[in-house]
Amino acid sequence: MKAISDNSISRVRLWCAITLGLLASLVWQAAAAQLGPIDTGGYAEYRFDHISGGNAGSPVAHRFALRSDFATYVWRPWLLTASGGLNVVYGTSDSATTSRESTSLGGNLRLDFLPRSRFPLSVYFRDTDEDSEAASVRTSGATRQYGFTQQLHTERFGRYNLDWQRGESSSLSETSILVGRHRRFERAELSADKSVGAHRFGLTSRFLDLSSDSPNSNTESVRHTLRHNFRGGTNFTWRNDAFLNDETQTNEIFWSDRRYYQFNSILTWIPETRRRLLVTGRGLLQGSESKTSTSDFGQTS
Repeated sequence: MKAISDNSISRVRLWCAITLGLLASLVWQAAAAQLGPIDTGGYAEYRFDHISGGNAGSPVAHRFALRSDFATYVWRPWLLTASGGLNVVYGTSDSATTSRESTSLGGNLRLDFLPRSRFPLSVYFRDTDEDSEAASVRTSGATRQYGFTQQLHTERFGRYNLDWQRGESSSLSETSILVGRHRRFERAELSADKSVGAHRFGLTSRFLDLSSDSPNSNTESVRHTLRHNFRGGTNFTWRNDAFLNDETQTNEIFWSDRRYYQFNSILTWIPETRRRLLVTGRGLLQGSESKTSTSDFGQTS
């Protein structure tokens, strides 16, 4: 368990060093490429809470928060824009039975390439580190996320969007026993939208991979959604939705695979009569399949 915790801390330190290096390189290159005016903003906050009476012994809590944001562009606003922020929070709480102290440091950075074009690209990075101590128990954690979003807008072939995100989180609890945990996730989503006359079609495919240490577990899921809308004037609409979801879970004890599908159709008609009428029809088809078996973690499913 200690080895897992040490590895998590080492990875966090490595990512911090890489992040600082990338930010320093970005600042240096932006300064050499005609950095535009920097818009800054933020706030400072103090909060005091006091609860009197009861069995808690009139607990008192203090909270300090500081946030700073910036936005700028490189050379021209249509080429590259940059925005980000830094958030710091410190809090304490005291009661007759226990006291608690916590700190949180978070930051984010976003770069938008060709934001006014038909194919804008956004790259983002978020990082949060937290630490708290109460009743001789110290807990620390770090969360990191990064990814990109690529869009394509065309009048003839429709609109397309690709979103990819990856992240990890590490937690460490220090008591008489050292407990550490590490989680990772990866997510990709592709969507398309196209109109043909009175028909509109949409397709969304999402892929998700979640894994965790202590205990070892992994979840993989794929979800496809197909949509169709038809509008025949102002009195007639027809909507069809089809879903397909496939999920596989693996841990140290068992392996399971579940598939779920559904088709839904809704029709609405408002006939032109003296008395206002509404005619609707709906069809629903759904089903599921599942498989479960005992399996050692790490086997191919």
